[in-house]
Amino acid sequence: MFVIKAYRTLRDRGPYPVDPVVKDLDGSFAFVIYDSKTGTVFAALGSDGGVKLCWGITADGSVVISKKGVPNPLPHSQKIP
Repeated sequence: MFVIKAYRTLRDRGPYPVDPVVKDLDGSFAFVIYDSKTGTVFAALGSDGGVKLCWGITADGSVVISKKGVPNPLPHSQKIP
């Protein structure tokens, strides 16, 4: 909840980038926020590398994000660095 509130606060006060909010967070975490107001996606991983995310694009153009990997074969997929 903290991350969503921080994201909304920065977005609404703009034009501040959101990434400085998460750069100081420590620990194992991963999250993805879809902002329906702006049509954007914001994803972040903890710097300790404890949580991995993979993403892919399906044949119909949908984006898939998963902790366990994405189903094969997708036209394009990879681990999020």
